[in-house]
Amino acid sequence: DQLLANKWEIVNGEMHIVMDEGNAWVFRINKDRSLTRIVYMDKDGKRTIPPKDEQHTWKRVNRMQRREDRP
Repeated sequence: DQLLANKWEIVNGEMHIVMDEGNAWVFRINKDRSLTRIVYMDKDGKRTIPPKDEQHTWKRVNRMQRREDRP
């Protein structure tokens, strides 16, 4: 998966996945240790919140898999 091949870091309780261009996806680390994509951040640090239908959650099984969207 291309997204997981990029650099990542934990910043203030969020996981930032930085892409080659310097832009990043920001994930919330949930209590159950799943990850929810909550923000797109450009290389200058400007944060854009995607629509709810694009804020997917991934739960670790044997490897990261996208969980079905919840109502």
